Amino acid sequence: MRILLFFLLSMSPAFLFSQTKKTLEINYNKENVVASSIDGIWKAKNNNLEFISDPTVLEAISDHYFQHLKEFKIYHAGIMKVARRETEKAHPFILTELNGNPYLIFFRERDDKPYGDAESFILFIARGETKSQDRLFIGGDFNNQPFEEYTRDVR
Repeated sequence: MRILLFFLLSMSPAFLFSQTKKTLEINYNKENVVASSIDGIWKAKNNNLEFISDPTVLEAISDHYFQHLKEFKIYHAGIMKVARRETEKAHPFILTELNGNPYLIFFRERDDKPYGDAESFILFIARGETKSQDRLFIGGDFNNQPFEEYTRDVR
């Protein structure tokens, strides 16, 4: 996963869209299904995810990542909480697109830096007739990896 992210970030000048300010900006569009639907709690077999909108996470992105990510159009940003068994971790994330696919990049602490490491995955949301029928599908970095299905928790 890191190899693909490094490649993508090193190739970012090839992208047509660029952000020019020192802080990344969100290009929210209510017609973007993933960006407009991802917030909330999602459940799978072995873990739960919670997405919380928080555009201020963009202000903390280091210069290193900013230089690479400024070429991407960002549709959403916030905190992704991952709960497995008895543990929960929170990670800042941004939602962009890659090769026409919705693409989420999240940051993990490394070497005492909250944004020290970046990971990523492809994702899709299929909306149901009701929110309880919504489905989130999360894959890997590549389109040949299997997707895990999550259902929305509407408590």
